[in-house]
Amino acid sequence: MNTKKYEILEKFIAAKSGRMEDCEDRLHISEHFLAVIDGATGKTPNRWNGMTAGQKAAEIIDETFADLPAAATVAKAVSAINREIRQCYLQSGLLEMVKEKPIHRLTACFAAISIERRELWMVGDCQALLGKEHVHFPKIVDKIAAAARAVVLQNARVKGIRESEIRENDPGRRFILPLLEAQTMLQNNAVAGVFGYPVIDGFSLSVNGAKVLPVPEDAETIVLASDGYPQLKPDLAASEACLAKILQEDPMLYKVHFETKGKLATNISFDDRSFLKIRLTAENKDRANGC
Repeated sequence: MNTKKYEILEKFIAAKSGRMEDCEDRLHISEHFLAVIDGATGKTPNRWNGMTAGQKAAEIIDETFADLPAAATVAKAVSAINREIRQCYLQSGLLEMVKEKPIHRLTACFAAISIERRELWMVGDCQALLGKEHVHFPKIVDKIAAAARAVVLQNARVKGIRESEIRENDPGRRFILPLLEAQTMLQNNAVAGVFGYPVIDGFSLSVNGAKVLPVPEDAETIVLASDGYPQLKPDLAASEACLAKILQEDPMLYKVHFETKGKLATNISFDDRSFLKIRLTAENKDRANGC
C-alpha cells in the first residue's frame, strides 16, 4: 500500500537580487507540513546573527514547523513560532524595544499545508491555489502605498525624468518609505481597524489573523507562493512567464500593476519569490475521511 502522503510536483525559490544569500523567502518541506515563508523586507539595517529580520523570522518559522506534532492546530503552530521569536528578543535584550517600535521586529508571513489535518493555513499576504481557487489576503495599506508610489513616479515622468533614472533611484519608493515604516504600528494591532494586518512577529495575532481553509476533496493540486508573483498561475512555468511579461512591460511596477517597489536596474525581479506545488495522495484523503 502506498503510504506517501503527498507528492512535490514543483518547487522554486529565487532572490530579487539574484543572490540567494539575500533571499528572505524560505520553503519548508517535512513529513507533516509544507510551507512557503515570506520574511518581510527589512526597513532597518539591523542584523540578527548576520541575517536580516525577515531572514531570521523565516528561519524560526521553518525550524518550528519541523518540530510541530502532526496534529497541531494553526493556533498551536502560531503560538509556538511566536514563543521562539520572543525568546530571540529576550536573549538579545530587545523585547521592550520591539514592543514600542515594531519596525525592529522579526516579521514574516506564511502559507502552509497541514498534511494531517488537510488544511491550508494563511498568515499575512502569501497566496495559494486550492485547485482553481485563488486564496490571497492582501494588505489594504500596501495597496494605498503602491498607488501613492505610482502617482509620484508618473509625476516624475511628466516632469521629464527618464525611466532609466527611475530604475536607478526610485523616487516613489523614497516617498512612501515613511508610510511603510509607520504602518508597522498597525501590524497585529486590534485597534487599527481595516488598516490592521496580521503577521508573525512574536506577538499575538490580531482578531481572525490566521485563516484556515479545508483542502477540498476535489482539489487535485495545491500551489503555495509568496507575493513575488503578481499573478499566480497553476504551474511554475506559467507563473514565471507571467512575471517576466509584467517586468518587461512595466519593470518598475507603477503603470499597470502597482507595487510598493519595482525591479531596480541591478536586480532580476521586484521581490523575492517562492513557489511550491503539491498533490495530496489518495492515502492522505482516506486518512482525512477517517478510514
